[in-house]
Amino acid sequence: MQYRPNWGLPGWPDGDQTAGPVLGFSKSNISQGDTTEAVIIPLFAEQVPQWWEVGPGDAVRMYEGSRICGVATILWVDRTALTLTDAEAERLLQRLGAE
Repeated sequence: MQYRPNWGLPGWPDGDQTAGPVLGFSKSNISQGDTTEAVIIPLFAEQVPQWWEVGPGDAVRMYEGSRICGVATILWVDRTALTLTDAEAERLLQRLGAE
């Protein structure tokens, strides 16, 4: 996983968050205000079943500590386990429009 932010799911109050590491981004050197695609893997999906309610078009808030540092709009959902095989990770990363 390249980055380990927390996420505020749709309908959750500001500040409520759960873990969802980023498997990869479609570009490197992301600056404030940039737009990129990413693959997010929920860390505790079994304990936080609201992850399974997130779908295309939903917005999730990205947190670093208590600070919102980004917003992600969900483009697609593909259920997978957190422990990925190399082949599964590659399959998911191929969905990114890598630059």
